[in-house]
Amino acid sequence: MKKIIKKEKGSYAIITIIMIPIFLLIAALAVDMSILFAARVELLKASDISAIEVSKYLDLEQTQITGNVIIKLGYADYATEWVIENFNNKFGGSLEEVSVRFSPIDSDPETNPEIVYVKSKANIPLYFAKIAGISSTDVSVEGSARIREVK
Repeated sequence: MKKIIKKEKGSYAIITIIMIPIFLLIAALAVDMSILFAARVELLKASDISAIEVSKYLDLEQTQITGNVIIKLGYADYATEWVIENFNNKFGGSLEEVSVRFSPIDSDPETNPEIVYVKSKANIPLYFAKIAGISSTDVSVEGSARIREVK
């Protein structure tokens, strides 16, 4: 009986068989996380570009008349267009929301804002997390740009 217990032949095969699914799970998680990270970077770039473009979307005539920085009406649609145009959607995801807000928060959104924020949200499909029942997840980012005074 002692000879049988002391025989360790084949023990590495058992350990390998147990560890292969764990390594595959870690690799699958790494692939899904890299997809989410890349999607977040692309969405953030698109939101930043959109914020910069909205910051240029000034009503110059009214700004010069009143002396206050005034944003043109329709800025939210303009921001959405820029996010859609610049979101490199190679992930198969869908853009769900684009919203614009201005700072300072207590000011009128169309008069004298200092910073424009563009928040974007996209739904990104996952590939290997489907095994665990998670088919997609949302990625949210917020880009910003400073509005310069018109002189």
